[in-house]
Amino acid sequence: MNKNHIGDLPAKFTRNISNLHGAEGEKWLADLPRITEEVCGRWSLRIKRVFPNLSFNFVAACANGRGEQFVLKIGVPEEDAPVIYEKRALEAFGGNGAVKLINFDAELTAMLIEKAVEGATLSEVCGEDFGKAVEIAVDVMRKLPRQPPNKSDFINLESWIDGLNRAANVGFEPEKVCQAQKFFGELCKPFENKILLHGDIHFDNILSAKREPFLLIDPKGIVGEIGYEIAVFLNDLAGWTSHLVNQKEVLNSAIESFSRAFSVGAEDLRKWSYSFAVLSAWWMLEDFGVNRKEDVLRAEIWEV
Repeated sequence: MNKNHIGDLPAKFTRNISNLHGAEGEKWLADLPRITEEVCGRWSLRIKRVFPNLSFNFVAACANGRGEQFVLKIGVPEEDAPVIYEKRALEAFGGNGAVKLINFDAELTAMLIEKAVEGATLSEVCGEDFGKAVEIAVDVMRKLPRQPPNKSDFINLESWIDGLNRAANVGFEPEKVCQAQKFFGELCKPFENKILLHGDIHFDNILSAKREPFLLIDPKGIVGEIGYEIAVFLNDLAGWTSHLVNQKEVLNSAIESFSRAFSVGAEDLRKWSYSFAVLSAWWMLEDFGVNRKEDVLRAEIWEV
């Protein structure tokens, strides 16, 4: 067997690629064994394990001849491929609060990334201690450099928010979409006042590590307001705490912690969180044809 044989890919991953990229995606999947071999040859790597929870990119643990461990990520080659923005974000963060970029191959849309060791997710580390989880999330968010980015190098948050216009055009949850658009209009600032965001900070993207206690992985690399960054985490926290009788108390405490740490009003954080919940629900329908009522209802948790 070839030493870099990648085995059977998860059905969810192949389905995602086919749904999003059609015939080109299926061609890329068929060619993936060759692509991984070429990347591993260029960078003298050996694939050790393909991660089982693949979503939109091929990701595997790997090592070089000296036994040093890394993560290999390969994306579908396309204009404005997400891994390109991830690469730029990791470069901008420079290893502060996030894993380091080791190498990048534009031809094969491949990245070699520092491996977070031990690599336990925030939920694995904290369990039901959600106060501790919030404390860790605040700390790791603070470590990210927030320098004003070059406008052309990253995705503008407004381009994501524009998805709500498409939602409105097809009559998706009209009242909630209208409210989310109103809140986004109030909260979004001119470009010169925006900062570089990770864009997808949730429990599975905060990993325990040795170089720093925790490191972020998988940045989207967008320009926007810190309130959006916090709202992504708060909505994930809402999912993790949905079974709690005192969920409202836990979420209120989290809002207060983020509000103090980043000088964002609690009411504004609720507006950001409401708006993101609606936008996220729309993405599920637009990208995967899945209309999950619980995603829409989550917005009501944040009503102000």
